[in-house]
Order: sequence, then C-alpha cells, then structure tokens
Amino acid sequence: MIATKAMAVAVLVAAFAVVAACGWIAFRGQDATEKALESSEAAAQDLTTIVHVTGLVAFTEGIAATAIFAFCATMTEEMRGSSQNVGFYSGLLYTAYYTGKLLMQYPLMVLSDHVGRRPVLLLGMFSSIVFNLSMAFISEYWLMVAVRFLYGCFNANNAVSRTSLREAFNHRDADDKQAFSCVSSWYAVSSLLGPSLGGVLYGKELAIDWTWLSWTLPWVLIALLYLVCFLGVLSLHSETAFLPEREKPGSPRPQGTTNLSTDRGFLLVMVMAWGHSYVFAGWETIYSTLAELDASELGEDWSTTQVGVNFLVGGIALVTYNQLVYTWLASAVTVRRLWVWSWALPIVVLMVFPRLVTYLMSQGANADGVGVAVVNYGSQIVISVLLGSGFTSINLIVNDYVATLPDHRKQLASANGALAALQALAMAVSPTVTGALYSLSFSTSFLSRSTTYDHLAVVGIVTGVLCALV
Repeated sequence: MIATKAMAVAVLVAAFAVVAACGWIAFRGQDATEKALESSEAAAQDLTTIVHVTGLVAFTEGIAATAIFAFCATMTEEMRGSSQNVGFYSGLLYTAYYTGKLLMQYPLMVLSDHVGRRPVLLLGMFSSIVFNLSMAFISEYWLMVAVRFLYGCFNANNAVSRTSLREAFNHRDADDKQAFSCVSSWYAVSSLLGPSLGGVLYGKELAIDWTWLSWTLPWVLIALLYLVCFLGVLSLHSETAFLPEREKPGSPRPQGTTNLSTDRGFLLVMVMAWGHSYVFAGWETIYSTLAELDASELGEDWSTTQVGVNFLVGGIALVTYNQLVYTWLASAVTVRRLWVWSWALPIVVLMVFPRLVTYLMSQGANADGVGVAVVNYGSQIVISVLLGSGFTSINLIVNDYVATLPDHRKQLASANGALAALQALAMAVSPTVTGALYSLSFSTSFLSRSTTYDHLAVVGIVTGVLCALV
C-alpha cells in the first residue's frame, strides 16, 4: 500500500514538473511569435486549416469529457473497495474536473491575451497528456480526484481554440457560422463515441508486461488523442491573438473600455449560457434514470443498450441538422431568434415526456412497443437537435455581442473564458441537483417524478427565453 501511494505521488510530482517545463518553453518562444506576426500579413493561416485544427481539439475534448460516463461508478467502487455511497463519491470524482475548469478558465483566457493563444493551447494539450497518463496508473481515490481537478485547471483548450477560430475569421472578415457549426458537429460525434469507447476499453489489457488497472487503457487512449492534438497545434496552428483586424471603411469604432462583470447585456448572455447547459446536462442525467427504472415503479425498464441507442439516434440527428440546416436557418432569421425558437419544443417535451411515459406504463403499454419507442426517440431527437445546436448558437451570440464592444479585441478571450467557466459550473451542478430532486420524489409526497423535468423547463423558460428577449 505504501509503495502504491509513493508511486502515485511520484507520478503527480513528475506531472507538475513536466507541465512547468512545457509552460516555460511555450512562454520563452512567445516573443519570437509576436514579432513575426506583427511584421507580416503572411502569418494569417488558411481558414480551412484552423477549422480542422479546432475540430480536432473539439473531437478530443468530447471523448475526454464523456469516456468516464461508462465506468465512473465502477472505477470509484473499485478504488474505494466499497459500494457504500458510490453515487456521492463517483459524482465527486466526475465534478472535480469541472470544478477545476470553473476556477481557471477565465484566468487562462486572460493569460492568452498577453502571451498568445498558441502557448496556452499547447500548455493545455501537454498538461492533458500528462494528467491523463497519470490517471491511467493511479489507484488511490483521493489522488484521482486531485489529478482530475488539476486536469480541469489547466484545460482551457476548447475556449482558446474557439477564440482563435473567431479571430482568424475576423481577420479575413468572413462569416464563421458554418465553421462553428462544423466544430460543434465534431464535438457531438465524439461525445457519442466517448461513452462507447470508455465502456469497451474499461477492464481490457494489452499484451505488455505491465501493471494494468481496469481504467488504464481508456486514459492512455485519451492521452494519445491529446498527443495528436498537441502535434497538430504545434505544426498547423498559427498565432491569432495579435492579428490586425480589418476595419470596415466609414464605420469608426467608438472608444472606451468595458467591464464585463458589470455589463448588463453580457451578464444576460451568460445567464442564457448557464441555463442552457444546466437544462441539457439535467436531461442527459435524468432521462436514462427514468428509462431504466423498473416497470413495477412505472418506469420503462429499458436496458443500457436501448438508452445508448436512443442517445446515438439523437446525436446523429444533431450532426445532420448542424451540417445541413443550422447555418441556413441562422442566416435567415438571425442566431438570437433561432435560439429563442429552439426552446419552444424542448420545453414542451420536458413537461410532457415524464407524464406521458408514466401514463403509458400505468396503462400496461409494452415498453418495447412502437408507442413507447416513438415517445422516447421523438423526445430525444427534439432535445438533441434543438438544445444540442444551442451550444453553437450561444458561442456565436457571445462572439457577436463582444464584437459590438469598443474594446472587443481585448474582451473576446475573457468572454469565452467566462462562457466556458459558467458552462462547466452548470455541468457540475445540474446532475447533482437533478438527481437529488428525482430521489426526493420517491420519498416526499408533495414531489412527483415530473417535478424534476418541470424544474428544467422553468429554468429553460427563464434563462433561455426571457433573458434572450430582454
């Protein structure tokens, strides 16, 4: 036991040392990057390239964020050697990553304003490699929690890469709706693959003479994906933070500075973003619970495979919508209007779905029948397509709002950092609150299982619709 702890601590110390070295190298090279960018317009990279690199980052982050879904509870139980309170401890392990992101997204984005996007992105990729390799060989529960927290602290990869994408398109004065829609599709695809890969690889070993833990292979795969990203950013991603912006003739920009923390319009957009992530994460948490609930308790008694296929169908529908429909709609009606309209059907689904399922099961409906399948797949498609595409919309809304500010170049990274931090907060809080409400519905007379879904609908109405209309 002592040897295991010593090895885990040694791995953690080594991780800090390598991350520090990576940071030193990145910052040392920044002066040369800035001078090269300021002296030549040739530094502006091809837009297709930066879209592909940003898509690669989004793909990797999607798998890294969702692979743990398949084995978090099992891994927690194995590390602790007990199944007691496994829900609490697995939730703590899961949210440690998002807690780290919540605390450090904004500071990292502010840092990228001073040293550039590329060094912070390289540092984030390299630290992700190191921390995922560390987690692959850690068997102590609390050390795993600490490393996941640190992993989140150093990881602003999505926010940095998407800020860089926006800057590249601004430099060329090009429309970035299709680009952000494409990147969101990459993230959606990887979010579908993540749990499947995690479940398949958990407990597997390679034919190598090494001490393998049940969770070693999934974390090693994620580390390898981050390595590919690191090399891609290193070789293909040019600096964008210091690119000159092309001002449109005849439209002088007002002078001044903006304090985002007191800017009413920006704060409303942040509330919209928080509420959207809260509702989306809440649905993903509670849907599978009701679907897998025993038929004797008026659940559907679906297997994890059936639930997984349902999520897969929703994800395929989202990718299709993003690629074929979203850009056209956003250009035709404006992104903000599309955002508001996209809440209408999901709010109805949130209020109707649990009541309809309970009614059907109380009437003896076949859980594997066509009627129940239509209710489940139809509801999932509505949520996945209309709320899933909201992640693209809110990113575009934030970027468009920042573009109206007098000091928009200075505020873009900070705004995207705040967006990522609040989304991380919602992802950390929503599963806990939603799960607690659902559990209370079985022991408290004045709460029903529909209350859990109703509270998500109320959050959607207040934050998603009303804040957007103010």
